[in-house]
Formats: sequence, C-alpha cells, structure tokens
Amino acid sequence: MAETTGLAPLSQTHPGVTAWTVPGREPGQTRNLRHLIWSGPGDYVHLCYGGITDGGMEYPGEDMGRVSDRCLTFKQAQAAVGAYVSGQRI
Repeated sequence: MAETTGLAPLSQTHPGVTAWTVPGREPGQTRNLRHLIWSGPGDYVHLCYGGITDGGMEYPGEDMGRVSDRCLTFKQAQAAVGAYVSGQRI
C-alpha cells in the first residue's frame, strides 16, 4: 500500500460515506468538484465528479468509477486515496 498524503476526510457528507476532496479545488469553488468516496469495509474507493458544496455540506456528484481495489479497512481506504492523489493506482 502507498503512504497517505495527509488528506483528511471531509467532516460532513452523505451518511455512511467517507469522502475526501481531490486537490486542485480553486478558492471559493462550489461546483464541479471532484471527490473520492468510500462506503465502508469491502467497498472500493470511487472518484466522483460534478460535486457541489452548500453551507458546509459536500455533495460528491456522479460516480465516475473505481480508483482502487477493495478496501477492507479505513486505513486501506486512506492509503488508496493517497495513492490516487499521488498518481498511483492500488
């Protein structure tokens, strides 16, 4: 597994889903955001595009597909996010 890049999951998103914002967001950008999401043990990390932010809440947008193998733990999902952001696929 790759080392994480220090990306922390967002604190508010859909219930039961962990989401990370993909680096590259412009200051004040609220539309067409990219997120990485994970629904819990056994799920893949997915890339979503077209997300929005509204009043501190993040909405990931359309699922564009998997970017990792299955992640059985949060630690594995966090490592997959780090790998994706650094340009690797695990």
